[in-house]
Amino acid sequence: MSVEWTFILIVRAQSYVLYCDVCLLQEAQVLEKISELRKQGMWSVRRLPKAAEPSHSKAHWDYVLEEMQWLANDFAQERKWKKAGARKV
Repeated sequence: MSVEWTFILIVRAQSYVLYCDVCLLQEAQVLEKISELRKQGMWSVRRLPKAAEPSHSKAHWDYVLEEMQWLANDFAQERKWKKAGARKV
């Protein structure tokens, strides 16, 4: 391995180590902030309830999806009908 490649590998390894250190530092800061908020009673252990999504009027794509469901069901029913008819013959 040449000196240039060794240098590149070392630089990449060092940047990876620095990136991991930054991640660990950020995680420690977040956990510290959470503990402060818990002490103040502003952080709950329970999950928040899901927010209700606002209803929307149907778009063209909604109608296309409904028709696709209907057509798939129609094909399945026709396939059953043909198999039943073939059994009788």
